[in-house]
Amino acid sequence: MLLSIVMMVKDEEKFLGKSLKSLKPIIERLDSELIILDTGSKDKTVEIAKKFTSNVYFQKWNDDFSDMRNKSISYSKGEWILIVDADEILTKHEDLLMFFETGIYKKYNSASVNLKNIFANFESDERLTTTVTLMRLFRSDNFKYEGKIHEQPIYEEPIYKNIAEFDHYGYFYEDEEFKLNKTKRNGILLCAELKENPDNPYINYQMGKNLVSEGEEVESLEYIEKAYKLYRKYGDAPEYVYTSLANRYIVNGKYKEAEELCTRYITKDKNNIDIYYYLGNVQKSLGKIKNSIISFERYIYLVDNYDISTQSNSLFADGNCISNRDTIICEIIFMYYAMEEYHKVIEKYNNINKYIYKRQVNKFLFASLEKVNKLDEILEYYNRLPDSNVERDSFFYALEQLIKSLKKEKKLKLYSMLSAIDGNYGKLNRIRLKNEISLDECKEILKNERNPIYGVLINI
Repeated sequence: MLLSIVMMVKDEEKFLGKSLKSLKPIIERLDSELIILDTGSKDKTVEIAKKFTSNVYFQKWNDDFSDMRNKSISYSKGEWILIVDADEILTKHEDLLMFFETGIYKKYNSASVNLKNIFANFESDERLTTTVTLMRLFRSDNFKYEGKIHEQPIYEEPIYKNIAEFDHYGYFYEDEEFKLNKTKRNGILLCAELKENPDNPYINYQMGKNLVSEGEEVESLEYIEKAYKLYRKYGDAPEYVYTSLANRYIVNGKYKEAEELCTRYITKDKNNIDIYYYLGNVQKSLGKIKNSIISFERYIYLVDNYDISTQSNSLFADGNCISNRDTIICEIIFMYYAMEEYHKVIEKYNNINKYIYKRQVNKFLFASLEKVNKLDEILEYYNRLPDSNVERDSFFYALEQLIKSLKKEKKLKLYSMLSAIDGNYGKLNRIRLKNEISLDECKEILKNERNPIYGVLINI
């Protein structure tokens, strides 16, 4: 048998069916098997698993992740092992099929996947994401995991990079009680490991990360800083330690330490997306606006050219800040506007991909257009809007903020131009020009509009 897909589960009914369904294109095309080890589920996990495979096995949970992983692997018969978690959905599998069907696999011993962590965003309908590269595909010869918690695969090179892509929903619907119990459990296991190996840099790092989950900001910094120093003592720290430490410095208000750390890192690697994100933020906090813009510009360049980034090419680089691209462009716009670089504001606005972020800076765009005598371009921006009342209302609201700041002559000129817009907003500006409105027309517009900008009709 060529491939064993191995999964370890416990109470995973929420996503298990979707996860297993996403694996079908691999299972149907390759000589493969699906192995599922249950460690004590009390929900419908086993029932769902048996719909997809007869290879369902059982072991009692023993607080040792590696031991459980290794037991799950022991049931496999494949020449290769693909490790998948029950809350991961396979989204791209073409390279994996090509890897096996063309015989490329004979030249490699391991392969990595890209995992996109999906988070709920309670401030908008848009989901937040982070990206990480993980080792997940291995030759079965002598393969095993080590470490009671945050288990690590012991793999061999050469490595085939980014063989598949998964969306990870493990963080999406976690309730507070679940997170608290998970964090508490991990803390107990990490404490036990630290007693045995107090100077193990990886365990210190994981303890620091776990303390982040507990909200213990000072203590988390202490452990991650210790991990960084221990790694440096033995050579150099992995990329994820640098970025985690930079983040902890910023959270704890240690901006100079964060800037020094990021600057030191950049001397050896100028392609780490997260490092430039943190450096830009800390430089902004230190009042180094021009330096901040340079760092943020590098961050955006690397996100837009992801293939050359450290995140794309290293197994040890987190991608926690990749989804912040448009947010950072907004930050750059704020800074350029403060510096009265109005042409740059307009240029950067045009670089924003998503309208949810354009809403945040519409008023800066309009004010900049006014400053450079290009107000006549406003209609072009309006005509590019998606067919959405939310976007139109946001656009009009920002326009009204500009109008309030203009002298009468410019207001009249803008009213005339905006009169060309269809619907009630165009009608509002035609009414402004003649400065009169019937009571019935006023009532009709106010009846159909909820945007406060139409309150001006009452005054007219």
